[in-house]
Amino acid sequence: MTFATHPFRGIVTARAQAFGLPDLPVIYIEHPLMTRSAEEIAAIADERAAQVADALLGREP
Repeated sequence: MTFATHPFRGIVTARAQAFGLPDLPVIYIEHPLMTRSAEEIAAIADERAAQVADALLGREP
């Protein structure tokens, strides 16, 4: 599993395929992160927690 922001979707897909991981679970998060507060990032993490659990357990999103 990896995390990326939406603008990097194409790069993530290409790299995953190049490394032989076409089914690599990717959790996409809002862009940009650098300008967000710690509280905003924590809220994003909370929102994505179920997706992370599903990816770790091999469940479809």
